[in-house]
Amino acid sequence: MGKIAGIDSTGMSLEMASHHYCVLIGRKKPIKRFLSFQVFSNLDNQVIRLVCIHKKRMHDSGI
Repeated sequence: MGKIAGIDSTGMSLEMASHHYCVLIGRKKPIKRFLSFQVFSNLDNQVIRLVCIHKKRMHDSGI
């Protein structure tokens, strides 16, 4: 019997400062903080095998 696995990832911005807001407060560069979630699971019995959380942008196939 073969095993079936799945991987999925998503990310979100930790700061929602727009370019206009950064100009108003005198910031030279926009705030770009990011959080990435990656999950690897066994789809035969729906068990999560691995969870990775990163505080920087990274490629999805990095697990």
